[in-house]
Amino acid sequence: MSNRMIEFNCPTCLKYLEIEECKAQNPCTCPVCFQLIRFPSNEPPPPSSELVPLKIGLPKLGGLETNVSRQDAGRLGHTFLGGTLALLGVIVGGVLALKTPK
Repeated sequence: MSNRMIEFNCPTCLKYLEIEECKAQNPCTCPVCFQLIRFPSNEPPPPSSELVPLKIGLPKLGGLETNVSRQDAGRLGHTFLGGTLALLGVIVGGVLALKTPK
């Protein structure tokens, strides 16, 4: 008897995961973000095709406004935040390098 695989995305980090249906009766831990995932009993995960509004931008610099799937919105938000933090790190590093006495 083979078990059917359940495909889903981690609700925290959105990583694509698969688990055997028989193991979905118990909570599991995401291998990427280590958050506990609980499955509703005998209910499939909610569809990720639901469209949500997405607004990304900075004041005075403009931005992007569109509708995307909930999964893609999470990924785009994380990417934008990561890029913003990386840029901030470069700016702070540059300022500290300019103030360092030689």
